[in-house]
Amino acid sequence: MVLAFHKVEPRLTWGVTNYSPDQFAKLLDFIADLKLSDNDVSIELTFDDGYKSFLDHADGMLTERNLTATIFALSGYLGKRNTWDYSSILAPSPHMNAEELRIAASHGHKIQSHTHTHRDLRSLSKTELHTELADSKAILEDILGAEVSEICYPFGLYNDRVEEVAREVGYAKGWSMNPTDSGPFTFGRWGIYAYDTPLTLWAKLNPDSFGAKLEILKLRTTSLMARAGRFAFWTE
Repeated sequence: MVLAFHKVEPRLTWGVTNYSPDQFAKLLDFIADLKLSDNDVSIELTFDDGYKSFLDHADGMLTERNLTATIFALSGYLGKRNTWDYSSILAPSPHMNAEELRIAASHGHKIQSHTHTHRDLRSLSKTELHTELADSKAILEDILGAEVSEICYPFGLYNDRVEEVAREVGYAKGWSMNPTDSGPFTFGRWGIYAYDTPLTLWAKLNPDSFGAKLEILKLRTTSLMARAGRFAFWTE
């Protein structure tokens, strides 16, 4: 199972993508206990957007528990505020800059691509799509001195053309926000939002349960609300 986080900030923010440090610590302890009790449990942690709050709050808690994560960074917003997100109107959040990404990498975290400017890739021409994917890969590889082989689609949205161009520019794997995606190129993740708890994570771990079906419904509702928010507040 792969989990997708966004911000880890102690303040109130607009929307449901912020997971407070207290919530995060409790969830990490639950994950650590699960792994101790069952060696077959596999849970990977990912963080979309490359927010500075990862270094400020999540990194230390992960290090204390000997855990690492994958950070999907936006190469066009390094060191900048998240003006691509309608929530920034009320509660802007900064992204990590190049040096902070290198620090995160030195702590054992993997840095991969979340594109250059966080646009809906399905809406782009092939030339625009190629630029959005290739520029991010090249910029991040130059910063890190390491290969960037994975692409996380903004908003989790993609189609066959997006996968085709991603392969063309050199990515080996794509990530969505649909937990049922299972390859061969694109794989799914479970989003972790402000309303999630160890109990909802337990439900996600048991895909045939009623709880898991309820979590899928909540995930789809969250996605619809996010799209409605972007439509109401933001245009590209």
